[in-house]
Amino acid sequence: MGLIGQLLSLPYVALFFISWVVASIARPIKHISLLFLFAQPTKTIYKLKLFGLTFLYLVCCNDKKWKLPQEDPASNFPNDASAASATKIEKKTIVFVRHGESTWNDT
Repeated sequence: MGLIGQLLSLPYVALFFISWVVASIARPIKHISLLFLFAQPTKTIYKLKLFGLTFLYLVCCNDKKWKLPQEDPASNFPNDASAASATKIEKKTIVFVRHGESTWNDT
C-alpha cells in the first residue's frame, strides 16, 4: 500500500481506535453508575437529572451565537500620537494582606 492509500485510510483507523476506546470505557462506567444507583439512589437520580438539564442547555443555548461589535473596540483607547500629549499617570501601589488563619488553601 502506498503513501496515498495510507493517508486515505487514516480517518478510518482513527475512527476505529476512538470507537474501541469508547467501547472499552463504557462497560466500567455502566457498572459504577449502577453501583452508585443502588448505594444512594436519590443522589444518583438528582445527578442524572442535572446531567440531562446540562446537556439540554448545551444543545439549546444561544451562547454560541454572538455578534461582532459595530465599532472597533480599539477606538476607545488613544493611539500612540495622542499618548505623548496625555497627562502624567499616577503610580499607585496595592498591598494585599493575608490573614494567617486563612482557609483558602483548604478549599
